[in-house]
Amino acid sequence: MAKNMVPDWYYNEFEQIGVDFGSVEEVESYDEKRKHFRDSQQELAYFEKAIGLKPHFEVLEIGCGTAALALGLARKCKAVTAIDVSKTMLEYAKEKAREKDVTNISFANAGFLTFESETNFDAIVTQVAFHHLPDFWKMVGIQNMYGLLKDGGVLCLRDSILSFDVKKHKEFVDEYVRITGEKTGEEMANEVKVNITQEYPTLDWIIEGMLRRAGFSIKKVDRHTGYIATFVCQK
Repeated sequence: MAKNMVPDWYYNEFEQIGVDFGSVEEVESYDEKRKHFRDSQQELAYFEKAIGLKPHFEVLEIGCGTAALALGLARKCKAVTAIDVSKTMLEYAKEKAREKDVTNISFANAGFLTFESETNFDAIVTQVAFHHLPDFWKMVGIQNMYGLLKDGGVLCLRDSILSFDVKKHKEFVDEYVRITGEKTGEEMANEVKVNITQEYPTLDWIIEGMLRRAGFSIKKVDRHTGYIATFVCQK
């Protein structure tokens, strides 16, 4: 469930920044656009291995989007809780779950800062959602995730976590935008521009410091492109 009362100075994670996933049109085209550059089965296999998924696991996904990952995990574990700050995304995801007759998945309109649960989870997964928070609030989110995990639980965090040489940022980002455009089209290239100008990608060494300070042990880091990285951590 989401926190009912927060101070008026608290960061509003429900406000859309960058790409508007409150838009019905954007959500309906989400899966179609991303299948050209993301392999949902490959992502499922990666996360399943990273968290050591077992049949008795209860898993939390933060920023579930259209629930491609959550639905895949739910078929292989006890239960999945899938949360997102976009009500439009959640309605779309719920309909997919009904169509696929997946009944061990529950949904909540919440995010890194506002989700609360009486259940502690065996694993938390999140991909391409954390960049919506500025760094201070990322730290708050990491602490919250730490508190939501069982002792020994695993966090698998994938996002726009930057590992390129900042001295060469102009050359790197120009090239990344160009390659994205060539592989996936101009719309996705523009999303990279939105990410770097309006959202909050973070340097890898900053995320590493946050995770360790919160109490996590970092078990594995995959730096996929210099722009995307995955951190696998244990409480």
